[in-house]
Amino acid sequence: MTEGFDIALRTRGGTARLILSGDLDLAAVSDLRAAFARVNAEPACGTVLVDLGRATFIDSTIIGILEAGRQAAAERDRTFVATHARGLVKRALVVAGLAAILDSAGRNAPVVRV
Repeated sequence: MTEGFDIALRTRGGTARLILSGDLDLAAVSDLRAAFARVNAEPACGTVLVDLGRATFIDSTIIGILEAGRQAAAERDRTFVATHARGLVKRALVVAGLAAILDSAGRNAPVVRV
């Protein structure tokens, strides 16, 4: 399904924002793992925000990495939340049992502690 993807990391204050765009599948695994490794290495990070508003598709490998990112955040006592998920992306996360990482409205709702 690979039609292209982008993973951008922006940090501001104590928040790391990962912006995922396009179709994220096996081809994106290495880049997404590297982005989470950079986030995990940042001691000042208190919140990990994954913006899925531009993601059009995620497969099970990406869902697994998001779950690993959530677990790493919890181990570091960080907030982890996914925002702007919609359509197939939101459905995939819900079916995978990860609805708890989604913000309450699919937009910029308050972040929740995991």
